Amino acid sequence: MPLDETQGPLPGAAMAPVEVLIVGPVPVAAPNAQFNAASIPVQPKKISSATLQKNIIGRKPMSIGSPGTGVASGTCMSMVSRLISSICKIVCTGPATRSFIGMTLHNLSNMIGMPMAPSQIKEITLK
Repeated sequence: MPLDETQGPLPGAAMAPVEVLIVGPVPVAAPNAQFNAASIPVQPKKISSATLQKNIIGRKPMSIGSPGTGVASGTCMSMVSRLISSICKIVCTGPATRSFIGMTLHNLSNMIGMPMAPSQIKEITLK
């Protein structure tokens, strides 16, 4: 079910299951996560479940779980970007983001993941 992403009340999370990192001289695989409560909203008008709703323009400044620097990006615990969003629902200035369907790019350019946990359970966006 494609639920809308919001700032809360549930701690919605995006996960990248295996991110390749450089720890010392060897590459290591580790999971990477990002929580919606730590993201920066760019629109103050649309409220869902008593918190601000997310769109694709919003910033997610840090990810959690990197014991070393990423192989592709060379950064540690960096930004998470959304790659896919809704094509029919616009939230203020950009397309709405959804849980369980969209794709995320973790640690700038290191690994592709997806939103795995919902941040609210009342609003859905089908397309």
